[in-house]
Amino acid sequence: MQRTLTPVLNTAQFHKIKRRVYNVLRDDVYDWCEGSTDSEACFALLLSLLDPSELAHGGPIKPELLQVLYVYTHVIWYVY
Repeated sequence: MQRTLTPVLNTAQFHKIKRRVYNVLRDDVYDWCEGSTDSEACFALLLSLLDPSELAHGGPIKPELLQVLYVYTHVIWYVY
């Protein structure tokens, strides 16, 4: 059986959950946000799930972790 990706929520519907997404962000991640796009909100949501010490040093995020976050940011709208 072949699986296809089905959008859970398209970008035009993001406004329906935007406030809830921003409400669950940690303060340090919320302060990092510069825009209000759906991709930035999803990325910020994933950053909020990280251990704060991963971001506390102010340096770059480890490339491996950044790659995983990038992929999840683009997959977050889909389910199998």
